[in-house]
Amino acid sequence: MRTSTKIWLIIAIVSNIALWFFFQPIIDAFSFSNDSLAVNFDWQAYLGIVLFVLACFSGTIIFSRFIKSQPLNRQIFFSTIPPTATFVFLMLFFFTITIREQTDIVTAIRVGLGINDVTASYIWMVVIVLIYAIYMYITYTSLSKPVKKIERAVEILRTGKAKKPFELGKAKQFVEIEKDLNEINENYKNQEKLLKNLVEREENKKEEKVLNNEIKKEENKIKKENKINDKSNEKTEEKNEEKINKKINKKALKNKRKISKPA
Repeated sequence: MRTSTKIWLIIAIVSNIALWFFFQPIIDAFSFSNDSLAVNFDWQAYLGIVLFVLACFSGTIIFSRFIKSQPLNRQIFFSTIPPTATFVFLMLFFFTITIREQTDIVTAIRVGLGINDVTASYIWMVVIVLIYAIYMYITYTSLSKPVKKIERAVEILRTGKAKKPFELGKAKQFVEIEKDLNEINENYKNQEKLLKNLVEREENKKEEKVLNNEIKKEENKIKKENKINDKSNEKTEEKNEEKINKKINKKALKNKRKISKPA
């Protein structure tokens, strides 16, 4: 429980206990004569009104925080049952306000709201129905927001990844779902990084392979050129040897002829 919630809880308890002693002065401040309502507040009545407002405000804060901390099924239950019970009570009250025993409180409500006949009571019943319908619409719209966020998160994860962490709600099951969705999102990011690294490695391998092929081509080209040069050199040497041998043979033949002539 947060510190602020503890403070509001203490304020709610103190204000409700104090209101128990100052509620009667509020009732006594209303007086009736000839179907007219007169209001005469003293300091106790004013203090009672302040305590009443403070008790309602602090109670609303505590109740809303209590609902937010519950699972979705309990959120729906506690958001529906108390207002529905109040709605049923008010509908019965206004339906029978003109025929029930006219106590001071009933008379004060009738005079204050201008309910003089059955038609007026029906009008107020319609107002209560509208207020209840608006409350239920706002409540269920608010409770369904995390579900819509889940749908949006699933749609984002289906098409890619989210740049920011998902935030669904403070209800227990939504906190777990939010954690799971963020883990899935992180896994997508990690897989994308891994895939990117693999693609880069494959590209580097392809580039390296192309480079090696080019180097081999250059090596083969150089080897062919060297072989051609070697062959041409060998042919040149053979031709030179043949020329030398021919010259030697010619000289040897001339010398032999000179020797063979008579003196």
